[in-house]
Amino acid sequence: MRKHEASLGSIYTGNYVPSPTQLELLGVGQNEYMVPIKHAKAPDWLDGSAGINRDHRFNFISAQNDLEAIRAYLDRFSDKPHTLRSYTKELERFLYWCVLEANKPLSSVLVTDCEAYKAFLKRPSARFVGDRAPRSSTRWRPFSKEPLSPASQLHAIVVIRSAFAYLVAVRYLAGNPWLAVKDPVVVKKVHEMQIDKALSRDLWDEVIDRLTERCELPENSQDRIALAMMLLLGDSGLRREEAAGAMRNALKPNKWAYDAGQLTVIGKRNAERIVPVSPRTLDALRAHWIDRGLDFDTVDQPVPLLAPLIIPQHQGAIERHATPNVVGYTGDSLYRLFQATLKRLKFDPDAIEGFTSEQFNELESASPHALRHTWGTLAVEDGMPLDVAQAIMGHQSPSTTAIYVQAKTKRILEEGAKYFAKRGEKKDGHKPSSRCPSTR
Repeated sequence: MRKHEASLGSIYTGNYVPSPTQLELLGVGQNEYMVPIKHAKAPDWLDGSAGINRDHRFNFISAQNDLEAIRAYLDRFSDKPHTLRSYTKELERFLYWCVLEANKPLSSVLVTDCEAYKAFLKRPSARFVGDRAPRSSTRWRPFSKEPLSPASQLHAIVVIRSAFAYLVAVRYLAGNPWLAVKDPVVVKKVHEMQIDKALSRDLWDEVIDRLTERCELPENSQDRIALAMMLLLGDSGLRREEAAGAMRNALKPNKWAYDAGQLTVIGKRNAERIVPVSPRTLDALRAHWIDRGLDFDTVDQPVPLLAPLIIPQHQGAIERHATPNVVGYTGDSLYRLFQATLKRLKFDPDAIEGFTSEQFNELESASPHALRHTWGTLAVEDGMPLDVAQAIMGHQSPSTTAIYVQAKTKRILEEGAKYFAKRGEKKDGHKPSSRCPSTR
């Protein structure tokens, strides 16, 4: 927009900064903004170089201050983007609380400070809270306006405690004050997974049908990417990070189905597993590869199955995709692709007729992970043995996969209740009583 300011008119950019490289100061006192930890620099008296909890022996990571120590810890997760993102967020928040609220370096916090931060997580101060904003914006804040759930508070404390344990082990810190802090009380859910967000069979089929129709138009290359992505998630049960990291040389012909495939993926805990790939997924991938100028059937190299055709014009994306077809999507970019695709479908005048109002509501809360739950739910409904579904989904415990059986049971009982209600209305001409029948 700034590039075309001459024709668009004056563009207000007061809430933004041109580049993250300019964010080198951590706002203390006079400054009202905060910056992501990657670009932060604390004042000397708060940087932790003289923290009271510093181990005075030679530390194994050679960190001179708290920022360097935290970055050294986070570097351990560079090959796990989801974990890195989560841990960065929690350590970023705690470091800024130490500097801005407690007015002391992270390497000087005591047990009482840790207890104070535990209370702070329940209700962060106003300057820490804001609307969602890019990390390169001066509007960015460590916390969103939605309060943290007890489970999220517990996660924050576990992450920080683990980081302190590491810093003690490498002799940056002398002790871990978090060991004396009790975890928040969290009511444990019977089932952690939100499988109720799985798409119904009719909606899943409708989404794929509408998207397939859009793919027939030559100009709709983004829809062809989206169709291949959705089928990898919904026909093979992949997580979005697994789909983003899937490579062509890991996809082989299925020995027991000539028109299908088998894909080797690396999932959670670096566990390798093989998932089936449907014929329609292979067809969608072929169409996407034609848009990329590649022959899907002749390549057997570590080339990403999914890769963007349109590169965002910011420096990070340009550098990442300097050589076409070498680097694929990230998990986050697949999420954005998913959301953009649903938006196109919901506002497509040709596709809108295929969705009911209930299905539109279903799509409002849909996410890429919902397609993994969709696969699990439909596979169990169709009679797939639980041990097979467990192996395909990469669950450690059979009890996790068994949740999809309970989802099937829940649906049976719900539909049965609807049937009984309709029968009652037809017979009596009014709605039946909601009272529980006598057990005598």
